[in-house]
Amino acid sequence: MSLQQEEQVELELLGTENPKTEEVKLPEENKSYASRLKEVLFYFGYLGIFAFGGPQAHIAMFYTTFVEKLHWINEKLFTELFALASALPGPTSSQMTVAIGLTRAGYLGGILAIICFQLPGFIGMTIAGLTISHSSKLFKSPPFWVAGLLNGFIAG
Repeated sequence: MSLQQEEQVELELLGTENPKTEEVKLPEENKSYASRLKEVLFYFGYLGIFAFGGPQAHIAMFYTTFVEKLHWINEKLFTELFALASALPGPTSSQMTVAIGLTRAGYLGGILAIICFQLPGFIGMTIAGLTISHSSKLFKSPPFWVAGLLNGFIAG
């Protein structure tokens, strides 16, 4: 008897099916395209505002949010998207953002997801840069909090 046949007999005795062939079923989605776009806007906007850290931290937050809590994608699909995003050049979290948005709401969902995820950081950094730029024009030496920000930006 081959090893594969022995495994099959053992699984039959235990009363279980082969776990390698089982697929995780996602809940039925009867939501309209507009409501799925709103969800992409809300959840990626929320993560864009409150997510911090590098791509590794973002990936963990994506897994918790989109696989465990919302069930937008299953673990297998998440792993496949992560492997693909890791193989592409650039930050993995940016590719995962587009991929998850794309699977949820098509091309427009992918575009909306990356905009909503990146825009809060872009706005924050723009405000910080303009503040530092204008404060150096107003003061002969930058205020103490600006010097601290500059040290943080240089170190980070």
